[in-house]
Amino acid sequence: FFSTNMARIARRCTSLMGGATSAWADLMALARSKANIVDLGQGYPDFEGSRLARVKASESLLTIPMHNQYSTIGGLRMLHESIRDFYLRKYGCALDPAKEVVCTSGGTEGLYCMMQALVNPGDKVLMFEPFFPWYLPDVKLAGGEPLIVPLKPPAFGFDEEALRKAFQQKPRVVIVNTPHNPTGRVFSKADLDLIAKQCMEHDVIAISDEAYENITFDGHPHLRLADVKGMGVRTLTMGTSSKLLSLTGWRVGWVTGPEEYIGAIKMMHSYISFCPPTPLQVGVAHALNGLCAGSEGERENERISLLMEDNAKKLGAALGALGGVEVYPPQGGYFLVCDVGETGMDDLGFCRWLIEKVNINAVPMSIFYSDTAGPCTLVRFAICKESGTIEKAVDALGDHVDSWKSKRAVL
Repeated sequence: FFSTNMARIARRCTSLMGGATSAWADLMALARSKANIVDLGQGYPDFEGSRLARVKASESLLTIPMHNQYSTIGGLRMLHESIRDFYLRKYGCALDPAKEVVCTSGGTEGLYCMMQALVNPGDKVLMFEPFFPWYLPDVKLAGGEPLIVPLKPPAFGFDEEALRKAFQQKPRVVIVNTPHNPTGRVFSKADLDLIAKQCMEHDVIAISDEAYENITFDGHPHLRLADVKGMGVRTLTMGTSSKLLSLTGWRVGWVTGPEEYIGAIKMMHSYISFCPPTPLQVGVAHALNGLCAGSEGERENERISLLMEDNAKKLGAALGALGGVEVYPPQGGYFLVCDVGETGMDDLGFCRWLIEKVNINAVPMSIFYSDTAGPCTLVRFAICKESGTIEKAVDALGDHVDSWKSKRAVL
């Protein structure tokens, strides 16, 4: 009956199956079978998220009965106002909380809703590759066609001429992600100015995924595409409590931007999840209010950013000591990327070796590329962990340096 049932599955679903994603799923299953594995795969913190958010959410669900029911479709008014106040304090961005903000069930749903609201069948969507693996399915499910501009190591910058040629193909939407998942690049003012120029010249809508806005390293500031002159009227910005407050399981995100676009996104959101969990919205609102200069919440975010920068340096040194592994230091975000091509292995083979021999889980970066990208030798490691977790990984890698070098000699 299996083959018969598979034949009944909608084509929109079967078109997303297979490829590198299936290979990664096999590796994830292997990792789960290993005891005490150091999980540097999925990007979730292994430390507590915002205490203020957790306390206020708990109080809300225990003491206010209506906070255990639906909120309004676009989210609680108090959360909209907290988002407005946060962006005003941090970036000087003035939003109308009633018209220019919609709250979604995580940034992931926000991205899906934006695609559904903005992309017609046959429209082109420009993406920088490698990209967050949800972008491509979101584009395909909206009937769009991906238009790829590569980000090339070691710095993962883009070529200006390649960008210009891509925009000449008339995309309807461009997706910009800074700080970037998976590479850790923080787009510079020059990067954003080039993208903005092309958007305005070709009348393109911009989606700016800024999930990692609070995690930048070594003097690389987070800059907003919407703040580039002329871009406010054509940019939708996605933010999320998952990364801003280290609460990835809460699924409270938001999209801000022009009223007309927000209205369309809100409509699509109403047919998908209707609203994020109401008491968690309350917790996020209070925590955002607490993110101001000199506050405990702001100091905690600074501590986390410094922690991840230190994690990247320690883990990068341990990977580099293996030999044949080139490490690309990130400028921000949750991840560290390395190239294992000189080892004679591809990304999947190296990740399998890590799981089976070193007891470390990482992510093969072929899942961040389109099917036409060809062989991949890049591997991503999550650095959004307590220092003790990274130290375990560093020690495990150190214990296998000699056996690794022997293996390389055979290869």
